[in-house]
Amino acid sequence: MGSVVETVEEVLTGKADLKEVKKKLERALIKNIYAPLMKNSRHGIVSKYDTQITEAASEGKTAVETIIGQLDTSIRGKGRKAIESTIKKHKADYDHL
Repeated sequence: MGSVVETVEEVLTGKADLKEVKKKLERALIKNIYAPLMKNSRHGIVSKYDTQITEAASEGKTAVETIIGQLDTSIRGKGRKAIESTIKKHKADYDHL
């Protein structure tokens, strides 16, 4: 489709069907106006929730580190070692969120 003037001229001279021109205009509007707006809206939502997920993971990791620091010293032996190793092993999982 050429310029607007050419398109109007084609419709008036009968070279192009008005319905076909309307369809082309609707497609152009969707492609050039509506779709970019929707994509930007989607990117805003994604980045908002990415931020929230990152904050929640950071808080979770901090809580786990606090738990490690607060482990009761009366827990000894294999139980304590198992708890510490499990927490240290899975603490890094928060970084992958």
